[in-house]
Amino acid sequence: DILLKRFADAGYRYDAALVMHTHDFLSPSSVTDLERAVALWNGARRVPELRIATASEFFRYMEERYGSVIPTERGEWSGLWSEAKTSSPQISALARVAHHRIPAAETLWSALALDRQIPFPAGDFYRLYHLLFWYDEHSGAGNVGWPGLNTRELLNQQNREYVGFMKEATESSGRLLQSGSSILTSSTGNARPPTPVRTWPLLIWNALSWKRTEIVSTAPPEPNSHVVAVRDCRNGQSVPFDVDAGGSLIFLARDVPSIGYTMFEVDAALGIGKSTLADEPYKGVLENGRFRIAMNRDGSIESLFDSAAQRELVNPRASVPFNHLLRTEGDEPASLPVPFEPRITVERGRVITQLMVRRIGSGFRSTRVRLYNGLDRNGLDRVEIDNSVDASSLPFASARGNFDSYSFCFPFALDAASLIVRPQEQFGFLALPQDYLPGARRDAVTSQHAIALSDAHATIILAHRQAFHFIFPGYIRTQPSSAQKPALPAMFQGKWPLPEATLFSRAFRRSNQGDMRLYGITTFPTVEPGLGNEYEFDYAIAPAAASFDPVSAMRFGSSFDVPLHATYIPFPPSPQRSYFSVDQPNIRIDTVKQAESGPLADITPVNLENAAREKEYVIRLQEISGRNTPRAVINLPGPVKSAEITDITEQNVIEKISALNPMVVSVKPYETLTIRFEAETSAMRR
Repeated sequence: DILLKRFADAGYRYDAALVMHTHDFLSPSSVTDLERAVALWNGARRVPELRIATASEFFRYMEERYGSVIPTERGEWSGLWSEAKTSSPQISALARVAHHRIPAAETLWSALALDRQIPFPAGDFYRLYHLLFWYDEHSGAGNVGWPGLNTRELLNQQNREYVGFMKEATESSGRLLQSGSSILTSSTGNARPPTPVRTWPLLIWNALSWKRTEIVSTAPPEPNSHVVAVRDCRNGQSVPFDVDAGGSLIFLARDVPSIGYTMFEVDAALGIGKSTLADEPYKGVLENGRFRIAMNRDGSIESLFDSAAQRELVNPRASVPFNHLLRTEGDEPASLPVPFEPRITVERGRVITQLMVRRIGSGFRSTRVRLYNGLDRNGLDRVEIDNSVDASSLPFASARGNFDSYSFCFPFALDAASLIVRPQEQFGFLALPQDYLPGARRDAVTSQHAIALSDAHATIILAHRQAFHFIFPGYIRTQPSSAQKPALPAMFQGKWPLPEATLFSRAFRRSNQGDMRLYGITTFPTVEPGLGNEYEFDYAIAPAAASFDPVSAMRFGSSFDVPLHATYIPFPPSPQRSYFSVDQPNIRIDTVKQAESGPLADITPVNLENAAREKEYVIRLQEISGRNTPRAVINLPGPVKSAEITDITEQNVIEKISALNPMVVSVKPYETLTIRFEAETSAMRR
């Protein structure tokens, strides 16, 4: 009666309702108990009548009976379980790397299969995607478990498996990128003399579908060597470079073509070289041609000024300092010990200039704020913030508060009253709060590569690499609640419009204690066995823009999060080449891969082989700006024999494509377009 009254009071006007009887930990015997309970209820002729059904049966009934009157709602529901992944930040960071490496390797090997008829390693990618599925499952994360559910041994086994899944995914996809890049080398060449200074061809692979100017960071070409020169093979010009304290080569690769490569030459001499980054004292400000940065004594950022826009990006009156690491114990803010005042220095090189903040003895070990030199020569317009955390020096996280949470704080100087928050989804960008579905959680959001904040006058974009979950101000407590008047949890107290334009990047949450079955409270030094205690969290901030541009925002975030891939090879191919591209900036190529198996009817006990369409490939496009695009031209490595648009499962053909060479398609707003094509392999063969 209470349930029926609740439905009636809410205006529910249908004759059926779905009541979920399911949970992760229900035993099979509960189904038998449910059958008996339903039989007793219906046998007593009680109202309403109960039926055991699947969700699909319920929705099919509702669609058939009420399809014409059920309202349609579109928007963001907001994820509850995505925050669970912050319990194992290093495993999640590996997963995020695997998520962009796997399609990058898949596309590279598609290029090799089409261009050189090298068999596509479908088995490798089948395994890699299943590894991702196992971790992406809603509760997949290293953790201390549900209270009273696991034993210590089972929980440690679970956590080891998650570590193993994601280490295999990142390492295997990295090897596929490396081996695929090496195949692009010229097969022959003249042996070079073993001189003291040796020249190595360096192939830079761009996995994204637009021309990029981006930083390259790679080791020297051989052990016990150091780089003395870098040249662009397209024009023979010298390229400025830096060498950091670890010996890594850092330089800017300009105009690397869409899903393709550019060749460089690296001269290396034997012997360990010195860093090109000169130490300087911090004199209160750091600047290049675009940004001017000032630091607080505690190592947080006092000011981030966009010189070209003449705009301060940091809100000095916010509830928290910029790039402050906020710790909460349960729901209450808690101190993070810093036993010594941070030491702030400057490292200046040819390509980069960076502020180094070192916090001796603190769990928040260091911060690097990097600017790029040479903006007048097409340098990178962004500020990078790299935060390092030593988990072994963090306060013990007891079971008293369930877990401790750690969030990096980014208070931006924007008007909160007109604020729009735009997290990047798989299809483009949301606009919050407008895009929230009725009843959705509004306290937090998960973003892919970048999250943008806009008011009536400006837009600021924050790109993020390892972290992905953001809490909004008002929904997280920055000041202790009154002991005399306990407050509701902060996530139930926030509201829109937000009180300020601050993003709380939930970097990780941790607990060192879990309630084990049979044994009670048990201590766990780590939930990520074998990964150590060093956490890295990297962010980038774009210059202020007058308005929001989804294409620029998407490219800014993806370029920061998906690095250029560098491979030393024996002999160089042509100076540069693009394998796949699309001529419309609002359309992104997400992957190119071998087509899936044929229709299910084709796979029989006597035909388990050759079900895959080995000569057919799929290119998947994504429109990201909400703009109808009647004509998009796709460039491939060679001519196409036939092509068709299918559904996303590749089972059903929607329409044939008539314009093939070049391939021309139309793309609807936010559409994911799946194109299956067969190449003229003889024409593609070199």
